[in-house]
Amino acid sequence: MICLSPPVSGSMIIQPKPGIPVYTTLVGSKVILYLPENYQDKNAYPLIMTLHGMSQTAYSSFSHWKKVARLRNAILVSIQGSHFKEGYERHPMDDRLQIIKIKAVLEANFRVIKNQTLLAGFSRGGTYALETGLLYPNEFGAVLCLFGYFNWASLPKITRLVKKGKISTSLFCVITGKNDTCYDTAKSFKKWEKRLGISIQHRTYPFSHRYPSNLSQVTASLWKQSHFKPAQTPHIVAQSSLPWRRNPQNIGQVLKPVAHFQK
Repeated sequence: MICLSPPVSGSMIIQPKPGIPVYTTLVGSKVILYLPENYQDKNAYPLIMTLHGMSQTAYSSFSHWKKVARLRNAILVSIQGSHFKEGYERHPMDDRLQIIKIKAVLEANFRVIKNQTLLAGFSRGGTYALETGLLYPNEFGAVLCLFGYFNWASLPKITRLVKKGKISTSLFCVITGKNDTCYDTAKSFKKWEKRLGISIQHRTYPFSHRYPSNLSQVTASLWKQSHFKPAQTPHIVAQSSLPWRRNPQNIGQVLKPVAHFQK
């Protein structure tokens, strides 16, 4: 069973042990946080943030990405959506903004390699990964959408950002399958890529709606090809709305262990 440490003073709200995942709360969202087994404060690490599908939990995405995090020697955080059935929502809690806030917390508490940050999501999580990466330009080195959809309702806002010169240099990758329901929307989004000035890799697999077995290879190729220019500060999120930078103990409280969360 995972043992959770109590909140501590200073720059950390929790004290996770290297190699042992911790189930906790950051800025109101439940997450699983995993540090590399050889983690040391003096070293910088890649960051992988993962999102799950509908009627799933953070544990489902964590279980798929833990091996990748180990191979990449990366910090891994799997984020629980605000609504179990729908996965993630835009209101009343905006899970897209929550993702950016959680990233800011992690960067304030750990040494993160800025150009090796990956936001990855499966199904509904893939939809939100793609949307978040476009709405908050240059927050991530790469964004991976696994069998997700493009939310056309967000296109006007993304277009306005582009007109203001806020064009993302993140590398986007959309993975789908020819027999999958998300194939058509991924195909139709291609015509908007040049207009939005973004780089999207499209990969089509001969299966539908499941994780590919080569996640490690996909991740490695994304970071290798990315020409990422990291943002200096979180976009749209005003500094005044980041209380944890002044007092990290405002982040939230540590939760009780969940029975099925095993090491």
